[in-house]
Amino acid sequence: MWKEVYSLIKHGGFSYSDCMDMPVHERRFFINEMLEQNDERIKYEKQQMNQSKSSNSSVPNWSVPNAPSSK
Repeated sequence: MWKEVYSLIKHGGFSYSDCMDMPVHERRFFINEMLEQNDERIKYEKQQMNQSKSSNSSVPNWSVPNAPSSK
């Protein structure tokens, strides 16, 4: 219970008294909603990273022809 209250206060913006007055089923609902949102955020970030990696791999490797050598 205390970890749920802590998470709701820290990440959900609830006050301590809100959490303590809340019925268990309501508190669990908000915890589950926060977990789902976090999972969706992680999934979205992974998709963005994969898209970024795939678009970077298609960028040609431009080299400078006849570049002066450093002697």
